[in-house]
Amino acid sequence: AYVDKPRFEVADGIALVHRAGGLAVWAHPGEDATAARVATLAAAGLDGVEVLHPSHPPYLSPKLFGVVEAAGLLPSGGSDWHGTHDGPRRLGGQLVPKAWLDWQDAAVSARHGPLATTP
Repeated sequence: AYVDKPRFEVADGIALVHRAGGLAVWAHPGEDATAARVATLAAAGLDGVEVLHPSHPPYLSPKLFGVVEAAGLLPSGGSDWHGTHDGPRRLGGQLVPKAWLDWQDAAVSARHGPLATTP
């Protein structure tokens, strides 16, 4: 059965993520992440863009990194693994530089204070 989903403006979604204490990151944008589109989303409060994703062709990640860097946003990445039915993808299959994770932690800390850690 079809069930209509409520929709809201991107800026409202970004604000919701921020109120929850998170970073708003555009997941696996592919070729849609043009400089103009990223700049528009950055102005709406976007924090980052997923640069490293297993579906991105090899030429795309460096291009996306340049767009993200120019917009002053955080790069992100991940395996986007949804379980054993996910074909050739595997959990942790997409490596992400530790520096990117450190930058994300620093952004959260700057907004909300130091991250809580468990001993």
